[in-house]
Amino acid sequence: MGKILTTQEKVIKHGSKDIVIHDFFEKRKCILLFGPPFSGKHNILSRSIKESLTKKTAMLFIITDLSPDEHFKLLFNKNGSSVRSQINYIDCYSNHTADPEDDKQRIRRVTGPAALSEISIAISERIDAIKNEDFDSLVIVFDSLSTILLYVALPDVTRFLQAILRKIKDTATNIFFLMEEGMHDENSDVSIKHLVEHIIFTKKTGNTIYFKTSGKDNQWTKLSIDQAP
Repeated sequence: MGKILTTQEKVIKHGSKDIVIHDFFEKRKCILLFGPPFSGKHNILSRSIKESLTKKTAMLFIITDLSPDEHFKLLFNKNGSSVRSQINYIDCYSNHTADPEDDKQRIRRVTGPAALSEISIAISERIDAIKNEDFDSLVIVFDSLSTILLYVALPDVTRFLQAILRKIKDTATNIFFLMEEGMHDENSDVSIKHLVEHIIFTKKTGNTIYFKTSGKDNQWTKLSIDQAP
Protein backbone atom coordinates (compact mmCIF):
# COMPACT_ATOMS: atom_id res chain seq x y z
CA MET A 1 0.00 0.00 0.00
CA GLY A 2 3.01 2.32 0.35
CA LYS A 3 3.65 4.79 3.12
CA ILE A 4 0.76 6.22 5.10
CA LEU A 5 0.41 9.87 4.13
CA THR A 6 0.17 12.65 6.65
CA THR A 7 -2.89 14.90 6.56
CA GLN A 8 -0.87 17.52 4.69
CA GLU A 9 0.15 14.97 2.06
CA LYS A 10 -3.33 13.50 1.51
CA VAL A 11 -4.14 15.92 -1.26
CA ILE A 12 -6.01 15.70 -4.54
CA LYS A 13 -4.66 18.37 -6.89
CA HIS A 14 -7.73 20.32 -7.98
CA GLY A 15 -6.50 22.93 -10.44
CA SER A 16 -5.35 25.86 -8.34
CA LYS A 17 -7.03 24.41 -5.25
CA ASP A 18 -6.09 21.49 -3.03
CA ILE A 19 -8.65 19.22 -1.42
CA VAL A 20 -7.37 17.35 1.61
CA ILE A 21 -8.91 13.89 1.39
CA HIS A 22 -8.77 13.24 5.12
CA ASP A 23 -10.70 16.43 5.91
CA PHE A 24 -13.09 15.94 2.98
CA PHE A 25 -14.28 12.50 4.06
CA GLU A 26 -14.16 13.35 7.73
CA LYS A 27 -16.82 16.00 7.13
CA ARG A 28 -18.92 13.97 4.69
CA LYS A 29 -19.77 10.61 6.17
CA CYS A 30 -22.20 9.22 3.56
CA ILE A 31 -21.03 9.61 -0.03
CA LEU A 32 -22.44 8.54 -3.41
CA LEU A 33 -20.05 7.86 -6.30
CA PHE A 34 -22.22 8.43 -9.37
CA GLY A 35 -21.32 8.15 -13.05
CA PRO A 36 -21.66 6.05 -16.20
CA PRO A 37 -20.18 2.53 -16.22
CA PHE A 38 -16.34 2.50 -16.33
CA SER A 39 -16.17 6.27 -15.75
CA GLY A 40 -13.70 6.18 -12.84
CA LYS A 41 -15.79 5.45 -9.75
CA HIS A 42 -13.45 2.69 -8.66
CA ASN A 43 -10.41 4.89 -9.35
CA ILE A 44 -11.76 7.56 -7.00
CA LEU A 45 -12.75 4.95 -4.40
CA SER A 46 -9.39 3.17 -4.57
CA ARG A 47 -7.42 6.38 -4.22
CA SER A 48 -9.56 7.60 -1.33
CA ILE A 49 -9.18 4.32 0.51
CA LYS A 50 -5.43 4.08 0.00
CA GLU A 51 -4.81 7.60 1.23
CA SER A 52 -6.95 7.32 4.36
CA LEU A 53 -6.38 3.67 5.29
CA THR A 54 -4.30 2.98 8.39
CA LYS A 55 -3.62 -0.27 10.21
CA LYS A 56 -6.49 0.60 12.55
CA THR A 57 -9.07 0.90 9.75
CA ALA A 58 -11.36 -2.00 8.86
CA MET A 59 -13.26 -2.12 5.58
CA LEU A 60 -16.53 -3.86 4.79
CA PHE A 61 -17.51 -4.24 1.12
CA ILE A 62 -20.99 -5.32 0.04
CA ILE A 63 -20.31 -6.54 -3.50
CA THR A 64 -22.81 -7.56 -6.20
CA ASP A 65 -20.90 -7.82 -9.50
CA LEU A 66 -17.50 -9.39 -8.77
CA SER A 67 -16.08 -12.14 -6.59
CA PRO A 68 -14.13 -10.98 -3.50
CA ASP A 69 -10.83 -11.88 -5.21
CA GLU A 70 -11.70 -9.93 -8.36
CA HIS A 71 -12.90 -6.94 -6.35
CA PHE A 72 -9.79 -6.93 -4.15
CA LYS A 73 -7.52 -6.93 -7.21
CA LEU A 74 -9.56 -4.13 -8.80
CA LEU A 75 -9.08 -1.80 -5.84
CA PHE A 76 -5.71 -2.80 -4.43
CA ASN A 77 -3.91 -4.21 -7.49
CA LYS A 78 -0.56 -5.78 -6.53
CA ASN A 79 -0.07 -3.78 -3.34
CA GLY A 80 -2.87 -5.20 -1.22
CA SER A 81 -1.23 -8.04 0.67
CA SER A 82 -0.51 -5.84 3.68
CA VAL A 83 -4.20 -4.90 4.12
CA ARG A 84 -5.94 -8.24 3.52
CA SER A 85 -6.55 -8.76 7.23
CA GLN A 86 -8.47 -5.45 7.30
CA ILE A 87 -10.83 -6.29 4.43
CA ASN A 88 -14.25 -7.92 4.95
CA TYR A 89 -16.81 -8.88 2.32
CA ILE A 90 -20.54 -9.46 2.11
CA ASP A 91 -20.54 -11.43 -1.16
CA CYS A 92 -23.82 -11.18 -3.09
CA TYR A 93 -22.25 -12.49 -6.30
CA SER A 94 -20.54 -15.85 -6.05
CA ASN A 95 -22.78 -17.93 -3.80
CA HIS A 96 -23.26 -20.65 -6.42
CA THR A 97 -19.76 -20.61 -7.88
CA ALA A 98 -17.26 -20.36 -5.02
CA ASP A 99 -15.92 -22.72 -2.39
CA PRO A 100 -17.93 -22.21 0.82
CA GLU A 101 -14.73 -22.78 2.81
CA ASP A 102 -13.73 -19.25 1.80
CA ASP A 103 -16.40 -17.98 4.19
CA LYS A 104 -13.87 -18.42 6.98
CA GLN A 105 -11.65 -15.75 5.45
CA ARG A 106 -13.60 -12.60 6.34
CA ILE A 107 -16.19 -13.35 3.66
CA ARG A 108 -19.90 -13.78 4.37
CA ARG A 109 -21.88 -15.02 1.40
CA VAL A 110 -25.57 -14.37 0.84
CA THR A 111 -28.01 -15.76 -1.70
CA GLY A 112 -27.83 -12.78 -4.05
CA PRO A 113 -28.36 -9.01 -4.44
CA ALA A 114 -32.12 -9.32 -3.90
CA ALA A 115 -31.70 -10.96 -0.47
CA LEU A 116 -32.00 -7.73 1.52
CA SER A 117 -32.79 -9.40 4.85
CA GLU A 118 -29.78 -11.69 4.49
CA ILE A 119 -27.56 -8.75 3.58
CA SER A 120 -28.78 -6.77 6.59
CA ILE A 121 -28.10 -9.66 8.97
CA ALA A 122 -24.69 -10.28 7.39
CA ILE A 123 -23.72 -6.62 7.81
CA SER A 124 -24.67 -6.74 11.50
CA GLU A 125 -22.69 -9.94 12.01
CA ARG A 126 -19.57 -8.60 10.32
CA ILE A 127 -19.75 -5.30 12.22
CA ASP A 128 -20.07 -7.19 15.52
CA ALA A 129 -17.03 -9.28 14.59
CA ILE A 130 -15.03 -6.18 13.61
CA LYS A 131 -15.91 -4.51 16.93
CA ASN A 132 -14.17 -7.37 18.72
CA GLU A 133 -10.95 -6.72 16.84
CA ASP A 134 -8.33 -4.02 17.25
CA PHE A 135 -9.75 -1.41 14.87
CA ASP A 136 -10.68 2.18 15.62
CA SER A 137 -12.47 3.06 12.36
CA LEU A 138 -14.68 1.33 9.80
CA VAL A 139 -15.37 2.16 6.15
CA ILE A 140 -18.39 0.52 4.48
CA VAL A 141 -18.81 0.34 0.69
CA PHE A 142 -21.88 -0.77 -1.30
CA ASP A 143 -20.65 -1.79 -4.76
CA SER A 144 -23.04 -1.39 -6.32
CA LEU A 145 -26.54 -0.14 -5.60
CA SER A 146 -27.37 -0.38 -9.29
CA THR A 147 -27.37 -4.18 -9.26
CA ILE A 148 -29.61 -4.27 -6.20
CA LEU A 149 -32.02 -1.85 -7.92
CA LEU A 150 -32.23 -4.19 -10.93
CA TYR A 151 -33.62 -6.94 -8.70
CA VAL A 152 -35.56 -5.07 -6.02
CA ALA A 153 -38.25 -2.36 -6.25
CA LEU A 154 -37.11 1.16 -5.38
CA PRO A 155 -39.35 1.60 -2.28
CA ASP A 156 -37.94 -1.61 -0.78
CA VAL A 157 -34.35 -0.56 -1.55
CA THR A 158 -34.94 2.87 -0.03
CA ARG A 159 -36.38 1.39 3.18
CA PHE A 160 -33.51 -1.09 3.35
CA LEU A 161 -30.88 1.64 2.98
CA GLN A 162 -32.59 3.89 5.51
CA ALA A 163 -32.59 1.02 8.03
CA ILE A 164 -28.94 0.23 7.29
CA LEU A 165 -27.92 3.87 7.68
CA ARG A 166 -29.69 4.10 11.05
CA LYS A 167 -27.99 0.89 12.16
CA ILE A 168 -24.47 1.90 11.23
CA LYS A 169 -24.51 5.68 11.69
CA ASP A 170 -22.57 5.48 14.95
CA THR A 171 -20.31 2.67 13.77
CA ALA A 172 -18.92 3.57 10.35
CA THR A 173 -16.45 6.38 9.75
CA ASN A 174 -17.45 6.64 6.07
CA ILE A 175 -20.09 4.96 3.92
CA PHE A 176 -19.72 4.85 0.14
CA PHE A 177 -22.46 3.94 -2.33
CA LEU A 178 -21.56 3.28 -5.99
CA MET A 179 -24.30 3.77 -8.59
CA GLU A 180 -24.37 3.74 -12.38
CA GLU A 181 -25.64 6.82 -14.18
CA GLY A 182 -28.06 6.10 -17.02
CA MET A 183 -29.10 2.67 -15.74
CA HIS A 184 -32.16 3.77 -13.76
CA ASP A 185 -35.05 6.19 -14.07
CA GLU A 186 -34.88 9.71 -12.68
CA ASN A 187 -36.97 8.82 -9.64
CA SER A 188 -34.46 6.15 -8.60
CA ASP A 189 -31.51 8.51 -9.06
CA VAL A 190 -33.19 11.28 -7.04
CA SER A 191 -34.31 8.93 -4.25
CA ILE A 192 -30.80 7.55 -3.71
CA LYS A 193 -29.20 11.00 -3.90
CA HIS A 194 -31.52 12.22 -1.14
CA LEU A 195 -30.16 9.54 1.21
CA VAL A 196 -26.53 10.71 1.08
CA GLU A 197 -24.66 13.75 2.37
CA HIS A 198 -22.48 14.27 -0.68
CA ILE A 199 -22.08 13.14 -4.29
CA ILE A 200 -18.95 12.68 -6.37
CA PHE A 201 -19.76 12.63 -10.10
CA THR A 202 -17.45 10.89 -12.56
CA LYS A 203 -17.13 10.80 -16.33
CA LYS A 204 -14.59 9.52 -18.85
CA THR A 205 -13.57 11.10 -22.16
CA GLY A 206 -11.24 8.88 -24.15
CA ASN A 207 -8.80 7.55 -21.58
CA THR A 208 -9.16 10.54 -19.26
CA ILE A 209 -11.22 10.43 -16.07
CA TYR A 210 -12.90 13.57 -14.73
CA PHE A 211 -14.67 14.14 -11.44
CA LYS A 212 -16.57 16.84 -9.61
CA THR A 213 -18.26 17.10 -6.25
CA SER A 214 -21.83 18.17 -5.64
CA GLY A 215 -22.17 21.90 -5.20
CA LYS A 216 -23.31 24.85 -7.24
CA ASP A 217 -19.96 26.07 -8.58
CA ASN A 218 -17.89 22.88 -8.69
CA GLN A 219 -16.22 22.17 -12.04
CA TRP A 220 -15.08 18.98 -13.74
CA THR A 221 -11.45 18.21 -12.86
CA LYS A 222 -9.08 15.80 -14.53
CA LEU A 223 -7.94 12.89 -12.40
CA SER A 224 -4.17 13.09 -12.79
CA ILE A 225 -1.96 10.08 -13.42
CA ASP A 226 -0.55 10.09 -9.91
CA GLN A 227 -4.10 9.88 -8.55
CA ALA A 228 -4.90 6.69 -10.45
CA PRO A 229 -4.87 3.48 -8.38
